[in-house]
Amino acid sequence: MAYVTEKMVSGKGGKERKRYLAKWKQDGKEREKAFDMKREAKAYAAEMQSKFEGRDLSDLQETQRKKVVFEDLMNDYLRELEEGKDGGDPLEGQTLRTYRRYLENHALPYFRLKGGTVASITKGDMEELRTRCARVIVSARSIREVLRLTKAVLAYGVGRGVIDVVPGADVTIKTTRLEKAQNKLNKDQAAFTPAQLAALLAAADSLAEDRNRGVARAWQLYRPLAYFLAHTGVRISEARGFPRSAFDKANDKIHIRQRAAEKGEIGVTKSAEGIRSIPLHDDLILPLEAALKLHNRDLLFGSAKGTPRSYHNLYNRMLTPLVERANKRAEAGKGVPVPALGFHAFRHSFAARLIKGGANLKQLQVWMGHHDPAFTLKEYGHLFEDAAGDQAIMARMTLPS
Repeated sequence: MAYVTEKMVSGKGGKERKRYLAKWKQDGKEREKAFDMKREAKAYAAEMQSKFEGRDLSDLQETQRKKVVFEDLMNDYLRELEEGKDGGDPLEGQTLRTYRRYLENHALPYFRLKGGTVASITKGDMEELRTRCARVIVSARSIREVLRLTKAVLAYGVGRGVIDVVPGADVTIKTTRLEKAQNKLNKDQAAFTPAQLAALLAAADSLAEDRNRGVARAWQLYRPLAYFLAHTGVRISEARGFPRSAFDKANDKIHIRQRAAEKGEIGVTKSAEGIRSIPLHDDLILPLEAALKLHNRDLLFGSAKGTPRSYHNLYNRMLTPLVERANKRAEAGKGVPVPALGFHAFRHSFAARLIKGGANLKQLQVWMGHHDPAFTLKEYGHLFEDAAGDQAIMARMTLPS
């Protein structure tokens, strides 16, 4: 079975860089070819498999599948999360370490004891893992997290063709009332408050006027991007792929038609419903007009080469300095402290502000680009109860005399 592996090689100045090796069987021998891009290596491996291995190698494929161990699959899964999976935000360091700790302390030792191969894992193993976790873990939430992450690794294996289905997908434990309350609290805390959002935008203004010319120059573009995220609620992948033509001032619209995926490829939105038009916020007009004057490239927030900026670039050079500047200003009595959340916090904040502003469920679903109103309700339904006071609702229900 053809497959792709990673390898670190020496580059210019002795600095290591990652290369992807497409491997396949040809004339009874294993061959390989190196590529800079993972997708190119995958495509070439698939081509070679079709050309030389054919469709009659099911026995060989099954043998290869049986060699895959849980530990290797787990490491590949965590590595992909670190880089940013499927156009999503790269996982922050602390979260990644927590995920690895759950898996290495509980799932990995058990599957090593079982022999380690992914293909041999059964529903009974997942039930036994749950039992073993219950003996050493007090928190039901932590047990559930071990099971969730284990299933996520196995689902990643399904995507890679290592296994056909996730064994024990229905193995879990009940959610307690306390956990439900904590989940609601966690959702509320995953968003910037209006005061925190205002502090971030003020920090962006401050950075754009910094005495350091290099900093100020960079923030001529980062500042409009901060305003864009705050006043559109788009996914970071959609912001990275946002073309200048999608700023429709004449019709007071922001049109979302495309996104930049993990490795920078420009493609369609995450779902058909992701293609949408968002009302243009008044506070967004001047920052976007300023951004348009900076260059003539298609991608409004792209690099000098016209390509999408990488996630890590935006995290390290934009979001981290932005939060740091906001907190430095807070220490000086200007604004409020801001937590170190990810880009998705801008999205959650936008949704909360829409609800507070009176948006209904349908408007929220459309403007957020969700594929299903049930998903929107699951994510943000708890906020609707505060959208209007109880007495105001009752007053609207008065019957004519």
